[in-house]
Amino acid sequence: MRRAVFAAVLLGVGAAWGAAPARPRLAVLLVVDQLTEEAFARHLPAATGGFRRMVDEGFRFTDGRYETAPPMTGPGHATLATGAYPNVHGIVSNDWIDARTHASVYVTDDARCAPPGGRGIGPGQLKAPTLGDVLKAASPRSRVVSVSGKDRSAVLMAGKAADAAFWISDAAPQFATSRCYGDGATPAWVDAVNARVRAAIDAGLTWCPSHQPCTSALSERPFQTDVAGFGASWPHQVSKASPPRAQAESLLLHPLLNAALVDLGLGAVEAMGLGQRDAPDLLAISFSSFDEVAHVFGLDSLEVDEMFADLSVSQCDELMRLLTHLRHSIEAHPGRSLSE
Repeated sequence: MRRAVFAAVLLGVGAAWGAAPARPRLAVLLVVDQLTEEAFARHLPAATGGFRRMVDEGFRFTDGRYETAPPMTGPGHATLATGAYPNVHGIVSNDWIDARTHASVYVTDDARCAPPGGRGIGPGQLKAPTLGDVLKAASPRSRVVSVSGKDRSAVLMAGKAADAAFWISDAAPQFATSRCYGDGATPAWVDAVNARVRAAIDAGLTWCPSHQPCTSALSERPFQTDVAGFGASWPHQVSKASPPRAQAESLLLHPLLNAALVDLGLGAVEAMGLGQRDAPDLLAISFSSFDEVAHVFGLDSLEVDEMFADLSVSQCDELMRLLTHLRHSIEAHPGRSLSE
């Protein structure tokens, strides 16, 4: 069982920077899996980028919580997306035993979406409508897109009416989708992100601390293990010699995934015209690597410090890159600009 706690930020796109829009054109839901309030407070003094901007210019709820256990990725994302607890939305864990059939059920098992001879991934277990589902019901022209490293995060934020949802396949280090969201094929703008990820792995994808020597002495602790060849200590790597499944597992631990998710989100904005039409749209992004690294190396590890830094400790961090590009993209269309 995995524990996950979330930090969420909702952004609107409307009439003026810093002003509450009368009718937002784009809402952006950001989740950092397992970023607890305690961990956020510990890292915030070093934040100079996206998180610092959100705190300084937005609202921070230091006592936000949901009263359910265990606080895992599946039920947590479902609660964020639906505003309901597991007794209502039906997602009680990441997996469970069906009381009637005694079969093991994974949270995104969905036979309706299965390709011939394959496994179906979709929102069939979800019993309550998500924000995106309600938006699509009220405004059929609206578009809803959800992306994450994990299928359960992307699917449970997307809901049943989303236009697109993408996550890292468990078979290879690339983003995939399912027949619950179209024909199951990835569009060209997703293929472009996958090609950049593949090129980075083939070129030798490693990870070293940003301000310290890259030596194993920095992270050698008895409980740290080598997951899928990623390495128990620095330097970490996604080895091009590893099998595709191991590469996919290692990619979830690497900060490159943060950049790839931002690329996907911005690609969706451009390719699907999110926030650029008269109907309001929703973009949901869940950053999974923080959670994966915390599970493997510990929430107080240097790896977690470095993952937070990648998200928000420079003017070119991934969150700032996302916010800046969103603003520029939306403001390129007359009468529309970003309002946080």
